[in-house]
Amino acid sequence: MAFTARLIAQGDPEIPPAIPTGLYVVSGLMMVGILAVQRRLQTLQRLVWPNWTWQALGLFLAIVSSYAAAQISWWSEDRLVTEQQAVPLWLLSILGALVCVWPAAKRRTPESAVPRWEMLVLLGIVALAFLLRVPDLRNIPYALMGDETKFAMEARGVLEGRIFKPFTTAVDGHWAMFFSVMAAFMRALGQSVEVIRLHSALAGVLSVLATYALARQLWGGRVALIAAALLATYHYHIHFSRNAMNNVYDALFLVLIFGWLWRGWLTGRRVPWLMAALAAGLAQYFYVGGRLILIEIAVLGLFWLVTHPRQLRARAFDIVASISLCLAVAMPVVYFAQKRPDDYLTRINQSNVIQSGWLQSNMAQRGVGAVEILGEQFRDVLKLFAQGPDELFYTGQSLLTPVMLVLAALSLIYLVSRLREGRAFWLLSSLGLIVLFGGVLTVGPMSGSQRLLGAAPLLYIGIAVFIDQLLTWAGEGWNTPRVWRALGAAFVGALMLLDANIYFGQYVPARVINSPDIEWSMQVASYLSEVEGRQEPSEWQVVCDGGPSLYCEHSTIRFLAPRLSQRAQTINQPLLSTDIRPGPGVGLIVFVSADRLDEATAIAQQYPSAIRRDHYGVHGDYLFSSLEIPPSAAYAIMEPHLP
Repeated sequence: MAFTARLIAQGDPEIPPAIPTGLYVVSGLMMVGILAVQRRLQTLQRLVWPNWTWQALGLFLAIVSSYAAAQISWWSEDRLVTEQQAVPLWLLSILGALVCVWPAAKRRTPESAVPRWEMLVLLGIVALAFLLRVPDLRNIPYALMGDETKFAMEARGVLEGRIFKPFTTAVDGHWAMFFSVMAAFMRALGQSVEVIRLHSALAGVLSVLATYALARQLWGGRVALIAAALLATYHYHIHFSRNAMNNVYDALFLVLIFGWLWRGWLTGRRVPWLMAALAAGLAQYFYVGGRLILIEIAVLGLFWLVTHPRQLRARAFDIVASISLCLAVAMPVVYFAQKRPDDYLTRINQSNVIQSGWLQSNMAQRGVGAVEILGEQFRDVLKLFAQGPDELFYTGQSLLTPVMLVLAALSLIYLVSRLREGRAFWLLSSLGLIVLFGGVLTVGPMSGSQRLLGAAPLLYIGIAVFIDQLLTWAGEGWNTPRVWRALGAAFVGALMLLDANIYFGQYVPARVINSPDIEWSMQVASYLSEVEGRQEPSEWQVVCDGGPSLYCEHSTIRFLAPRLSQRAQTINQPLLSTDIRPGPGVGLIVFVSADRLDEATAIAQQYPSAIRRDHYGVHGDYLFSSLEIPPSAAYAIMEPHLP
C-alpha cells in the first residue's frame, strides 16, 4: 500500500493529498497491528491466512491497477501509450478482479427447464423486435438528427486517431468509450447512416430479451412473455432504437443489471452478482442514466437491509466483491470526475433545475416557492406521457397510447398495494427515480423524452403484471383457462398492433420534422455525397450563403460528404459582393437559402452553364437552391460587385 501511494503521488502531480496519505495511514496501521500480535504469532507453528485475505488483496490491486490505467492514459498524449498500455492494463485489472472472486465450480441444484413452447414464443418475439428495429435504418426515422451525426463524427475521430482516450468525455459530455463502440461498427461495416444506427437497434433488441429474463425471475413466464412482446412493439422504444444516439442503452443496462442482481439475490449464487457489477461499471461509460442506476441499486439495497437483514449479511462477501469489481471497471470514471468535475457533470449541469440555476431564477422571477414550480414540472412529465414532447427527438408523439396510459395507471395502483414485496418496491422506486431525475428535476421536461427511456421496460413490466393478474382473477371466477388464455393473447396482440401502428402507421408516414436543420442538412449532404461519387475526376469548391439555416459546417454534411466538406465555407456576407472564385480547374457549388433567391438568380444569369436545382422538403416547402458551375466556367465567375 505504501508503495502504491508513492507511485500514485509521483505519477499525478494534481492528485488530492488525501489519497496517498490515506494509503500511508492504512499501511502504518497494518504494521502496528502486526507488531501488536507478534508474540502470539510466534507461538503458532503454522500461520494460515483466510482465503478472503488474498481475495481482498487481489481486489485492492485490481482497483489500483484500474486507477493507474486511467492515470497513464490521462497524462500521455501518445496514442500508443493508451492503446498498448492503459487499455490493456484496465482490461487486465477487470479480469484480475473476476479471477480473485470467481467461485469454485460446484454442483448446482438443477433448475426447472423453460418449456419448449415458451422458448419458441420468445424467439418469435425477439425476431419481431429485430424486424421492427433493424431494416431500413437509413430512412426510418426520416433523415438524420444533428446529434446523430455529431456522434458519428466523434466515432470517425476515434477511427482517425484524433480521439484515443476512452476514459475521457468528448462532445456534449458523452464518453469516448461509447464513441469507440460506434467506431467499431463503422470500422467493420463502413461509414453510412445504417451503420451508425445499427448499434442502437441491436441494443434495443437485446433489451427486449433482457426484459423477458428479468420479468421471468420476478413474476414468472407469462408475465415475462407479455412484457417482452409489448416492449418489442412499443413505438417509443422502437424510435430510440433506430437512431445513432446512446439513450437506448439506459433501458438495456437497467434490465440487464437488475436481472443479474435479482438472480443473485434469489439463488444465492455469486456469479450473477459479479455480472451485475460488471454491467453497472460499464453503464457509467454510456448515457447519463447509467449513474442513476447506481442510486436505484442503493435504494433496493436499503430495502433489503430493512426487510431481510440476515439474508443481506449472508450475502456480505458477494456484495463487497461486486462493489469492488464495479469499482475496478469504473475507476477511470472516478479519476476523470475528480480531474474534470465540470466536464463529468456536463449534462447534469445543463439540464438539472438546481445545478443550472433554473429553479432559483424562476423562483425569483415569479415570486413562488420551489414546491409549486416542481409541481408544475411533475404535471409536465405526466403530459409527456399523455400528449408527447413539444420539440426535439420525438416531437408531438405521446409516450403512451390512451389504452396503455390507463393500463399503466391501474398497474401502478396494483403494485402500490403490494409495495412490501421486494419486486414491487424495486419497480416502483426505480420508476419514481427515473421520473424524478429524468423529468421533474430537468429543465423543460416536455422537450426531453429521451431522458425517460429507462422507464420503458419498467412501465411495460408493470402493465404485464397487471394483465397477468386480470387473467388470474378471471380464471378464478370462470374456470375456463383455455378461453382466458386465448382472450389474453388476443388482447396483448391488439395492444402490440396499436403500439406498432403508432410508429409505422402514423409517425413514419407523417415525416415529422424534429428540428429545422434536418431537411436542408440532409439534402445538402446527399447532394455533395452524390458529387463525390461521380466517376469524372473534378475538383470542387463549396460555398454556403450563411442564411439562418444553411451553413456548410453542419455535422450531417461533414459526415456524409467528408471530402467536399473539407473544401466548403460559409459566407455570411452577400455573395454578389464577395469574391468566391475558386482556383483554375476547380468547379464551384453554391447553396443559396430561401431568403436570398435574388443572389441565386443573379449567379444563374451571369453563368448560363450553371446547373440550378431548387430543393423542396417532404411537405412541399422550399428549402434552398443549388448552383453547380463546372470547372471550365467557375474561375471566371463573379467579379466582385463591390459598392
